Amino acid sequence: MPLALQLTASVARHQNARAHHGRIVLVLDGRIVLVLGCNQPCAIAAHGRISLRHRGREIGLRGVRVSLAAHHAQRVVVTISRGTLVATLSALHRRHRVTVTINVDAGASGGARGHYLVHIGLRG
Repeated sequence: MPLALQLTASVARHQNARAHHGRIVLVLDGRIVLVLGCNQPCAIAAHGRISLRHRGREIGLRGVRVSLAAHHAQRVVVTISRGTLVATLSALHRRHRVTVTINVDAGASGGARGHYLVHIGLRG
């Protein structure tokens, strides 16, 4: 019987935002950072959106793909473009609520799949 894929994730639900090398930054050193792991070797794709609108559409984040060894968690950093970063910081300065939604999909050999969805509130 094949092992079920277990995806583990750790992320702060609220993160402070500042500009730092084109990334939205954490309180300490500045990024949207997820710590992801699987109970077996797996491939992970993380992508997301920011709740800001541009021409009627939410703004997307750059996707990240990583391969993980079994029982070995890895930091994954999701970044945004410079223009989106400026718009995010401007909205936060005007006291608008900005939320980042990140989808994490994992797949392992044998067709096992896992999914994780997180909403992160940004603070200015």
